[in-house]
Amino acid sequence: VSADYETQTSYAITITATDTGGLSTSQAFTVTVTDASEGPGNLALSSTSVAENSTMVGTATADGDGLTFAITGGVDADKFVINSATGEVSFSTAPDHESPTDGPTDTEGRIGELNNEYQVEITVTDNSGTSFSVTFDITVTDLNETVTGHLIDGYLAGATVFQDLNNNGVLDAGEPSTTSNALGAFTLSLESSSPDAPVRVTNTGFDTAANEVLTATLDISATTSGSYVLTPLSTLASRVLSLDAELNKWEAEDLVAATMAISISTVPNSSLFGYDPIALMVGSDATLATQAQKVYAHNQLLMTLGNITASAGAYMGPSALSTVEAAIQTMLTNAGKSATASLSWGDTKELRSEAHNALMDGLAAHLVQNQASVDAFLSTPAALADVLARTLVLQKAYLNTTLKALLTANTLTVDGTSKT
Repeated sequence: VSADYETQTSYAITITATDTGGLSTSQAFTVTVTDASEGPGNLALSSTSVAENSTMVGTATADGDGLTFAITGGVDADKFVINSATGEVSFSTAPDHESPTDGPTDTEGRIGELNNEYQVEITVTDNSGTSFSVTFDITVTDLNETVTGHLIDGYLAGATVFQDLNNNGVLDAGEPSTTSNALGAFTLSLESSSPDAPVRVTNTGFDTAANEVLTATLDISATTSGSYVLTPLSTLASRVLSLDAELNKWEAEDLVAATMAISISTVPNSSLFGYDPIALMVGSDATLATQAQKVYAHNQLLMTLGNITASAGAYMGPSALSTVEAAIQTMLTNAGKSATASLSWGDTKELRSEAHNALMDGLAAHLVQNQASVDAFLSTPAALADVLARTLVLQKAYLNTTLKALLTANTLTVDGTSKT
């Protein structure tokens, strides 16, 4: 059994020596146990969770004498600092839950895992030079934030901007909302950072470029950091993130850039998002103006494609309704009635908006399914055909649902017989 100074500091023993003749002698001894450094132990961290926008993590503690603390490893070691005497651990820069930087940096300089779990190794050393290390995972938690941004096709003035917490395309009771000013600017307090809770504007706001009320939906993902600038390109990226929870926002941006044939390195801040391209185009920096013009042009291209689809939707709805009208007329004629059936769709704003949505959703689904080999879809016949086919399926599904609801909610009585 090994001696333990902390348990017993001395032992009394008696040793007896006996010779071959049977004579013996005894002597009492005291064995003293000296203290030896056993190294520090029980290294712990008072907290392994921190709210975003804060730097303080917690305090490292351990058993032992003359302790000093140091950060000695972990994938995210460079993002932390520690007080060597007190063990206080902090982020060197306050983390942003919407823009995590955890994990190794890839070959393009972008960050790795992006799951808000930061790894750091802490080593404690005592006065004898003996060390002990533990690796900790630090979680960054989300806070509801107030964001600012702009609505841009042209500037969208007087638009209702809301966070669609259930992602149903409608401003429901209890969902945060606000109204944009004459230059499309807004401030909104968010209640979720889920990719399925986008910030959205639907069929509201006067488009100062088109000189008409918006008949489309613009989105931006609630995973965005910085300025929330809602554009057709941000809408496409938001739909991609909602469809594939495994993608991070930079990967979604890369997919959007690839399908629109945009080189990320040639646009402002090497990003499609986070700035007002109109303001940059009229600004004093000629380089930024040229770069922003490219982004604005692609936004206009995507919006134009949406408007073309919207026009098709505005045709398909009344056309489908005329088929219903013809069926009703046939029933009347067969019953010998001289009445004339007449059905009209009326305001086609929702039709146009839903058709615009169908294009965005169809293109997003194409990107998610083909993300390993995304091509510029407008110049790739197979990709364009796939996007159009998906768009048509979604638009037909909307029309079928709408007309079914119309027919279910109404009946036609001919000679006392109900026709449905």
